[in-house]
Amino acid sequence: MSLPVTVTFMLADWVVKGLANGTLERVGGVIREVGTKQVVTWLREITGQPAQVNKSNNLLNLIFSGANLVTTGANAAFTGNGLANVNQRLGGVEQANLGNIAVSGANLVATVASAAATKKELTNFNGRLGVVEEQLGGIEQSLKLTQGVLQVTTANSILNLGVSMMGFVVIAFASWRE
Repeated sequence: MSLPVTVTFMLADWVVKGLANGTLERVGGVIREVGTKQVVTWLREITGQPAQVNKSNNLLNLIFSGANLVTTGANAAFTGNGLANVNQRLGGVEQANLGNIAVSGANLVATVASAAATKKELTNFNGRLGVVEEQLGGIEQSLKLTQGVLQVTTANSILNLGVSMMGFVVIAFASWRE
């Protein structure tokens, strides 16, 4: 079972205009833009007839508006003072950042100097490696020469062995004949 309910809302002129031209739509108790679906206002139910304007309320509203204006001025003064303090502190932060930049610059210079010293050491190391390569080339030539001498010596030893064997054969043949 459903119960029909009639609800009355007080709408601002711009909301009425937006609903009329189709840029706004009502979904339940919400008014939203048609294209973006973004909520622009919430509807509040009014019970009974719209309130009549009371002149005593106007005077009270004027007093509260004046008090509100004074409070807003004091708030602006306090906010200005607070922002000045924030600016002073930020100035200190900027100076600290400048100090950090100076330290970073010094670190960069030290890194470049270290790289230059490392380059010089690597150049010296490369020079020493060149000397070692030359010495290894000399050792290689000596080994080739030694290998040639070893071959000649081995051939000489084999020839000597052959001559000795021939000598034994001659001696053995001579003693066998006798």
